[in-house]
Amino acid sequence: MLELPCDPDFVPEALSMLSRIASTDGENDSRTLEKGLGDQFRKDLTDDGMATVMGVVASNPNSTEILDAAFKLIGFLAFRKESIPTIVQMQGVDHIMNALDRHADEAKLMSRCMKTLEFIASDGDDFAEMVAEKGAVKRIRKVLKRHKKRSSIMEPGRAALVFLSAA
Repeated sequence: MLELPCDPDFVPEALSMLSRIASTDGENDSRTLEKGLGDQFRKDLTDDGMATVMGVVASNPNSTEILDAAFKLIGFLAFRKESIPTIVQMQGVDHIMNALDRHADEAKLMSRCMKTLEFIASDGDDFAEMVAEKGAVKRIRKVLKRHKKRSSIMEPGRAALVFLSAA
């Protein structure tokens, strides 16, 4: 992905494959490692690959297909609370805000963004305040207004707003 960050065929496939691995813990029984394979993969990807993932996002601000695949992966990583500081440090919230501004009509992408913002905002008041300071409340409300009938956007969007207002 470092060599071909904008390839419309390769990048979404590579990101989707990483998402599939990150979304599972593998088969965890007495014959496998104590720690789930998915958990170890998420940790390794966060520690060693987040800069590449964010570079792909930064290189493709207008490609909804690539952004969707990237934010799907980032969402899986954000579910692991230990990944959130790295996502934030690598301007993940800024990239989400940019996607909210540019692609508010893209339902699938907005669903991914709302879920990731919910995970980040729920990780503590410091993160929630930082997300709010970046103008997330106004942007989230704008997206929710456009997608009133989509629970995949409304539910995480409303949850994110609750965490943001609590902070």
